[in-house]
Amino acid sequence: MDPQRITIYVRFYIKPTGIKSIDKLLARLGMYFNIYILHQDRRVVESQNPDIIGDKLIAPDIPIAIFRRMFLQDKELQNKLKVKIALHTT
Repeated sequence: MDPQRITIYVRFYIKPTGIKSIDKLLARLGMYFNIYILHQDRRVVESQNPDIIGDKLIAPDIPIAIFRRMFLQDKELQNKLKVKIALHTT
């Protein structure tokens, strides 16, 4: 994973009916809708700037904060990826 690419893993663990064939059909429909929604989200994400400094992170976001700290400190990686970070101080 880097600022340009991401991998998304989606898996269904629900069994709403208890009937294997119907549950399998519902899972396939759910995957179709997930793909549809992910494509919609991609257009929004690609149009945004990587303005990461002003975010208000909470405890579950610790891995994100660690990744950002390492990324901001690695100037060589930023140059290779040709990423410009917008720094906002408020």
